Amino acid sequence: MKQQFLGGEELRQRRIEMGFTPLDVSRKIHVPVSYIEAIERGDIRALPPVCYTTGFIKSYCNLLGLDATPFLNDYAAIVRPPRRRSFWFNENRKLILNSKAANVLTWVAICAVLALSWVAYMFIVNPKLDDPSKHVEAGAMEIVEPFPPGVPGFK
Repeated sequence: MKQQFLGGEELRQRRIEMGFTPLDVSRKIHVPVSYIEAIERGDIRALPPVCYTTGFIKSYCNLLGLDATPFLNDYAAIVRPPRRRSFWFNENRKLILNSKAANVLTWVAICAVLALSWVAYMFIVNPKLDDPSKHVEAGAMEIVEPFPPGVPGFK
């Protein structure tokens, strides 16, 4: 992994052209002088975690009137590992369906439809009872009252 931030020299030259010292920059953007100097030297190891350094670079570029995007892209390329290419998504996280992905998705959908169809047939359309004694026969039944007459609370 590279440990050298390539945009630091350009930032240092721009700072000198504008007549700022590292202490002036530090006071204006509220970043310690050691971090300003580390950014200018390109010393990644002397900088704080990525989330802080990203903000420092943005503030520094804004103060110098520069677009921060190229500096941030350069810094991100150094500190972040390259992203693994996704099978389903492109770099912008939009769904892509190349021929292999489309085939996989098609077969998954076909298998899911077949499995659901089989479940619906077995349990809804054609249910079978293993024990014939569990069959219910329709017919007249004698209705028995739950409480015999004369029990208190029963009318």
